[in-house]
Amino acid sequence: MKKLLFTFFLFSSCLWASAQDATSVFSYFKDKKHVEYVSAPRMVMNLVASKMKTGNFQALLSQISSAKLLTLSQCRRGIRKKFTKKIVELGKTGYDEIAAFKEDDDNISIVARKGSDNMIKEAVVMISGKTDCIGILVTGNINPEDVAAAIGTAE
Repeated sequence: MKKLLFTFFLFSSCLWASAQDATSVFSYFKDKKHVEYVSAPRMVMNLVASKMKTGNFQALLSQISSAKLLTLSQCRRGIRKKFTKKIVELGKTGYDEIAAFKEDDDNISIVARKGSDNMIKEAVVMISGKTDCIGILVTGNINPEDVAAAIGTAE
């Protein structure tokens, strides 16, 4: 019986450890050598939103809890490839690809995880190329309609 319980515990802990979300991916890579990491908490996001004119971008910024930026451009190629792979694998763990396109030599991918209320809880923008690798993680309670409106005004 003890062996069975131990095996079950070991198996469930392995499953838990292999479950990935964007926050854990960013936490893993932020301490790697040559990685530049910047975090903007809710207070900073609210400050920026308050300085903007009323409109789509202000509404969008007020819904963001935090933004994290990882720049891996100075890292070894293997680290950049591993980061890219981890972000792509998020699609297997409940994240949906919102957009993917190529601009010049860079591949740009946006994945997001929605809650049961259809609001975006996390979104990751990944820009990767031969020498560039940038990840942006945005968390909050973001209305997809506000995102569409903000993108529409940017074009």
